[in-house]
Amino acid sequence: MDFSLNEEQRGWQMEARKFAAEEIRPISLRRDQIADPRQTFDWEIIKKGSRLGFRTLAVSRKWGGHGADLVTQALVMTELARADSAISKTCNFPPNATVEDVRKAYLEAWKLGCKGLTVYVTGTRKEVVLETEETKQKREGELAVKPRPARTVGSTYRVDTPVGSAFVTVNENGNSNPLEVFVNVGKAGSDIAADAEAIGRLSSLVLRIDPTMSPKERVAAIIDQLTGIGGSRAVGFGAQKVRSLADGIAKILKEYLGWKKEEEKIEEIQPQLPVGKLQKVGDICPTCGQATLVNEEGCRKCYSCGYSEC
Repeated sequence: MDFSLNEEQRGWQMEARKFAAEEIRPISLRRDQIADPRQTFDWEIIKKGSRLGFRTLAVSRKWGGHGADLVTQALVMTELARADSAISKTCNFPPNATVEDVRKAYLEAWKLGCKGLTVYVTGTRKEVVLETEETKQKREGELAVKPRPARTVGSTYRVDTPVGSAFVTVNENGNSNPLEVFVNVGKAGSDIAADAEAIGRLSSLVLRIDPTMSPKERVAAIIDQLTGIGGSRAVGFGAQKVRSLADGIAKILKEYLGWKKEEEKIEEIQPQLPVGKLQKVGDICPTCGQATLVNEEGCRKCYSCGYSEC
């Protein structure tokens, strides 16, 4: 890597070296002996350094600064810190900085003899001291998935649906906020079980994304999307009516949030099948779409439309 300095970089370096030798070093030892750190803030020194452009060195030219590159910033801070090791500054990178840019800054600091270097890439942290409106909007628009903790605590609910009894588990994080949803219905490996797992995974992803909505607001949004989704069959009447697996999950999430439930107890029913056939809950039939495809006598057949795989 080429460590040679250009004319502008060498100019800033010499200016900082002169300022450090004439203004900072003579008072550095005296400042170290002051007990109250509030008394060590020398505004006259800061004003002189500001007039030379040190304070606005990293500020973009369109905002009245010098727009100096990262190497120049490191050069200036190195010279100032040689006179007083209490002087430090974070090396600020633009949003489009690459790994190579960071590598070059650290190698240059090492070459200059710096004891350490701190870098910050604009937009990489959620909480910042200063940022432009453009960077703020871009940062808030990004979705980050929260990592799952090793241990969670939750509750499992049971609800009867047109495709069988579903068991819905809602786990919470350490702040008692919903973190993930698991849905188990039907036999493992069946199409219904796959659909149930998919709904649970997507719901968990929504809960673990960290936008401006609170976790419980996100649960309410999931409920809004799942409520009322209907299929060819239903169980229950009135407020207790469950139109589909998705609708049943929505009712469980309402119960989790503590939303008011109807007190009336209603017997659950299903539409009658043709005479001579018994109602059975199985996998989804590829012909009629009913969840009545069952495995009997080594063959899968549908109790709704008569479809058979044999």
